[in-house]
Amino acid sequence: MSNEEMGDFLPRTDGYVERKMFGTTDVALLAKAWEHRQNVLIKGPTGTGKTHAVRHVCFINRLPYMRVGLNGATTPEQLIGQWVPFENGFRWQDGVLTSFIRNGGVFVCDEINAAPPEILFVLHSILDDERRIVLTQKDGEVVIAHKDFWFVATMNEGYAGTKPMNVALLDRFQVVLAFGYDDKVEKKLIKDDAIIKSIAKIRAAQDEFRMPASTRSFLELQKNIGIHGKEAAYQFFLNRYNEEEAEVIRGVVDLHDETKRKAKPNAEDDGVSK
Repeated sequence: MSNEEMGDFLPRTDGYVERKMFGTTDVALLAKAWEHRQNVLIKGPTGTGKTHAVRHVCFINRLPYMRVGLNGATTPEQLIGQWVPFENGFRWQDGVLTSFIRNGGVFVCDEINAAPPEILFVLHSILDDERRIVLTQKDGEVVIAHKDFWFVATMNEGYAGTKPMNVALLDRFQVVLAFGYDDKVEKKLIKDDAIIKSIAKIRAAQDEFRMPASTRSFLELQKNIGIHGKEAAYQFFLNRYNEEEAEVIRGVVDLHDETKRKAKPNAEDDGVSK
């Protein structure tokens, strides 16, 4: 992948709202980590803006950005590279991680604690002081990380398909941040007072839900109100939950009347005179 092609990975849109942390902000902390090329791990529930925060740092610094979600089906070849058919033979094709190591940029491993062991062990040499990778399947080429290569990982703890992170890998992250749902950030992002009032009540009953009440889900609710109207938008939100959970939500918050009210025919509607 050429330097020109790496330009295709520059983030072009944003809108991130910073959160206060340790007397500064999450963005300032990440920017410092980028400046010193520190390996960063961000953990927290889904929809808290973990990857968005990193993308924002890339946006304001015009850095190529790549996010890859890891799971049990991810293979080392997808990240490192492999031989592929070409004309009358084969040629080596770098994986996306190798391309970023060669050319520089910000590589985000999303859900790193859902990756299979063979993927995690590949990352060890990249994250230690040598910052390199050996292409054993190619010809043993040693690829030293570009000066502008930065590795960031995210993880949700305790979700289906995840597992505790390998201690040897965890020890290679110099910066570990914990993101939670931030009501100050949500009040800046969500302009609908009815939604803001609902968030705390829904989260107070969160133990009864399988689906987390994430910042992202409430932003989608706000967006859908603008696109589809309140009745449909609130029903889309409730449909994320099973019927028992939806009933709990209806009981603790005052959602839009149309989502709770069953139509009751009256005499006028039926054409019956009083």
